[in-house]
Amino acid sequence: MEIAIPEADILLKFSFVVTAIVTIVGWFVVASMTDRREFRKEVREYVKDAKATCEAVQASAHDYWLICDKKSAGASAVVLKAEVGNLARHLQILATLGVATPSEMMADVRRAATGGEFEKKGRVRTPVDQDRMAELAGSIQDLISSIDMAFYQRFKPRTQRQWSRFIPIVGLLFISRDA
Repeated sequence: MEIAIPEADILLKFSFVVTAIVTIVGWFVVASMTDRREFRKEVREYVKDAKATCEAVQASAHDYWLICDKKSAGASAVVLKAEVGNLARHLQILATLGVATPSEMMADVRRAATGGEFEKKGRVRTPVDQDRMAELAGSIQDLISSIDMAFYQRFKPRTQRQWSRFIPIVGLLFISRDA
């Protein structure tokens, strides 16, 4: 003689609710992971732009301090100032996105790029300009390293042991075998 348990029948009738809930939770987890991945890609593009601007500052400073003559010094100075300002804006955007670099590094780059007799009409090239370019190259490399470190501190690589990747498997456990 079999005894019918009404609670078991009710649980079997509504087992699809558990499956649906687990599926919906899985969708939310996957959506949040996708959003995080897309945000990381966008920030990575800003980091790439900041690095390119660092190289542009170095090239503009090289043109101003070592190549340009007295006639083109004004135009080269304007380009250099614009590139330094552009770099400062990139770093400010990265700071708002959570990839902050020490402000002293930007000050070092600015000082090395525009230091000395910047924007003076009677500027004469000196051997110190070569040293200034070496200092600028070091400052820019420090800044780029700092940007990379800040990016990887903000977006640490995920570990292989995550409980959230097993959520779909848990949903499979609740699927009714009769269906």
